[in-house]
Amino acid sequence: MQHEWIVREIEDLARYARDNQMKALAELLDEARSMAWLEIVNQRGDGAGANGEDNAHA
Repeated sequence: MQHEWIVREIEDLARYARDNQMKALAELLDEARSMAWLEIVNQRGDGAGANGEDNAHA
């Protein structure tokens, strides 16, 4: 929970980019959001990575 605030910030930035016709930036921020979740989950060691593999110990 301690790092989830960054995901919300990235979501806000992506929303701003979409609202202002910055499609490429919005897409990159969507990828960044996914990467942030992956990093958070891997730090906790409580889930599989984006490709379904257990990356908690990678």
